[in-house]
Parts: sequence; C-alpha cells; structure tokens
Amino acid sequence: MWSGGTYTKGNAATGGWTGDASLGIGIEAGRHDTQDNDFATGINQCLNKDGSNAATGNLNIGGFKVTNVAAGTARSDLAILGQVQDGTSSYLGTTGGTTTAFTVTATPTITTLVTGATYTFKANAANGAAATLKIDSTAATTMQRQGTALAGNEFKANDFVSVIYDGTNFQITNIASAPLFVDRTNNRVGIGTTAPATFFDIQSTANIHSTTNFSADVNGSEIRLQKSRGATVGTNTIVSNGDTTGLISFYGANGTSYERGAYFGAVINGTPGSSNDMPMALVFGTAADGTSGGSERIRIVNDGNVGIGTSSPGTARVYVKSQTADSTSYAYWGENSSGTPLLQIRSDGAFQTGTAAQSPYNATTGIAANTVVLSNGTLQRQSSSLKYKTDVEDAVHGLAKVLQLRPVTYKGKNDGDIIFGGLIAEEVDAIGLTEFVQYADDGTPDALAYGNMVSLAFKAIQELNAKVEALETRVAELEA
Repeated sequence: MWSGGTYTKGNAATGGWTGDASLGIGIEAGRHDTQDNDFATGINQCLNKDGSNAATGNLNIGGFKVTNVAAGTARSDLAILGQVQDGTSSYLGTTGGTTTAFTVTATPTITTLVTGATYTFKANAANGAAATLKIDSTAATTMQRQGTALAGNEFKANDFVSVIYDGTNFQITNIASAPLFVDRTNNRVGIGTTAPATFFDIQSTANIHSTTNFSADVNGSEIRLQKSRGATVGTNTIVSNGDTTGLISFYGANGTSYERGAYFGAVINGTPGSSNDMPMALVFGTAADGTSGGSERIRIVNDGNVGIGTSSPGTARVYVKSQTADSTSYAYWGENSSGTPLLQIRSDGAFQTGTAAQSPYNATTGIAANTVVLSNGTLQRQSSSLKYKTDVEDAVHGLAKVLQLRPVTYKGKNDGDIIFGGLIAEEVDAIGLTEFVQYADDGTPDALAYGNMVSLAFKAIQELNAKVEALETRVAELEA
C-alpha cells in the first residue's frame, strides 16, 4: 500500500506471499489486483526524470543540494548560484536610445516593474536632464537622484549604473548623494549645485565656509595651492620665474554674469632650484571704478621688501610709487585716531607734518608742527605760536657766529648739474652752533635745521642795526 511516499505490501500482515502460502491462502486475483493497483498509485506519484510530469506539492530535498542544474532563462526558472554571483539575473546589458531616453532589453524579458526591483546597466552615453529608462515593453520611466530629476552628466558613457524601482521612478543608487553632485562628463564636483561651473563649485545661502583643525600642536588649517609645469596630472616639473602658483579671486554679480574686482596670489619671484629654493612674491590687485579684472597694486617680493604702485621695490623696505605727480594727491597720508593729519607726502615730492592746532614741535626729528617742505627742499611754513614753546630765552648767538659761517654753493652727488646754496653741517657744528645741527645715528653731523637758524640771522641783523645806530649817533654828535 502507497501512503505519503511510503510503500507497504498489501498482504504484509500475513507475511507477504510466503506468509499466505504458509496459511494455506492461494494466489487469488483480488489480492493480485489490490497489489498491482498500489504499484500503479506509487509510480504515478513519482516525478519522472524526463520531466514528463509535474510536482503537485512542495518538494522536500531532505537537506541535500540540487546539483548540476542549468541556468534559469525564464522568470519562472530556478536561478543557480552562478547567476546570483555573476549578477546576470539583474544585469540588463548595454543601453541604447538617446541621452534622455535610454532603452535596454533584458533576458529574460521583463514585462512588469515591481517596487524594490534592482537593475544594473552599462550606459551607452552620458545622461541628459530628466533622462528616462525603458526596459523591454515596460513604460519609459524617469530616473532620479534621491527623488530629484537628473540635471545631466550624473553618469557618462560606459559607466555601470544601478537603479531601484520605487513604484513610480527609478532611483539611481550609485551616484553622489545630495548636496554633493559629481559631473562625470566634465569631471566637476558641485556642492549645492547640479551645474558646477568649475572643477570644484560651492553654491550656498550660507555666508561662512570653514575648515577647523583639531591637533595638540602649533599647527593650524592649511589650504594648499600648488603649481607644476607638468602637462599631465601627477607630473612634477619645476616652475619658472613669473609663474603664478596660486590665486584667490573675488567676483561680484553684474546682473547677468560675474566679474572679478580684486585678487591676491603668489608668483615665482626668482629662479627656483631643485631643493629648498622656491623664491616667491605675494601680489594684491584691485579693479578701479569703471573697470573689472583688477590691476596689481601691492607686491611683497621674495626678500620681504614691499612695493606699492610698483612690482620692483628694489632695496627699499617700502617703495611707494605715486600714480600722479601733482600737489593734490598723496603718496602717503598718516593721521591719528581723531582723523587729524600727522604726516603727508604729496605726489609732487613735498611733505608736511601735523596741524597748527594739534601737533607740537617734534624735538626728535627737528621738524615743527604744520611744516611744509617742498620737493626742492625749500621750507615753506613752520609753526611758531607761543603755545608750542617753553623755556623761551633770548638767543645768544648772533653776528659773531654768522661771521664764522661759510656760505657755499654746491652740487648734490645724486642731483646732476643742479647747483644749490647753503652751509656745511660739519662746519656749523665746529663753531658751536650745535642746536641747528641734526646728527646721524653714529653721532656725526648730517643735516641742518635751516628753519631754526632764522633766529641767528635776526640776532645778527639786530646787532648790526645797533652798530649802525651807534655810528649815526656819533656822527650827529660830531657834526653838532
């Protein structure tokens, strides 16, 4: 008897045919028919190896493997481990179609899209904006990036793209997550934008972008702008004098585009060597009103000297070159916290210090308040109010000292054929008029405070006048 996959002889209770014989039971048609029917029932409940019949219930393999199975080719076929490992059950192959309407044929054919189904394809082209994917006869379905329609260039030709059907759209799972965007065609990265205009483009409503260094040492955050003359990435070729190694530019919107208004950067300033030799200068530029792009205004050259209005300060620690040469503009203007001018050097070469109201005589430099010295060295004006003075006494030097002075004419060593008139500081010092002498750092006579020597001239004139008056009085007496 066949029951539950187990066969038991119909006359098993009597010991089978041998038992029947021992009991005197002969071979009977009825008993044979019952046995044969059991055989037929058992055979009909078995699966044929040629596949001519089908199972009517779940098959229990008893913990054993199904081996030597062919790869499934229909959706109802059993997939083997190799197909799972190779991804052939979800790989669609290379797409066709256009950059905004991709098509692909699956094996086996896919007739219905099911939520959660994942597929991979090889792109035949870079994607355009709002691209779709059509698999076999299913509807063209929009591909998205985290719920947002594609902007274009999220993937490029020959990229392998993985998508998952969310019930409405295909979500691409193997591209950068928002707000990061990778433009695969142009090799650009955007943060906050799906249309990066440069290699690295950040667009945000935030007004601060920061980088913070956490380290128990003296180091801080560093941003490196490096330059190589190598024409391919990774090639280290020595730079040349004049090369710009890095530039930070500042642009403003003009209503339709952006224009540069200022910049600062670094340029090679000398001949670099192969090791520990990279002479460099810092440059700063601004754009004047009515222009854009910017022109260089300040340069700090490789030895630390600063040029303002010139890129070649030479040996001057600070070299200022005026844009004009007139009396209305200045090469230098200094003032105190109240806005009071302290020192102005005009573009025509004249300089002046202080104001009559707030700047007293400078005993260190020997220049009086509100002094103006013209470009030819002429003292134009010197403050003389009593409110700037103390310990006022009559001058003691007069005609006698004037008679010891030696007025001379001379040519300055750096002034060509220009002839000047004046005195010699060493000679003035030698006759004891030290209050009119300005001394160099080494203590030797260096210059004269000609403006202060007016008291000497006036004293001499007064003494001469006294002599004249005395002579006139004597003459009058003799004539009487």
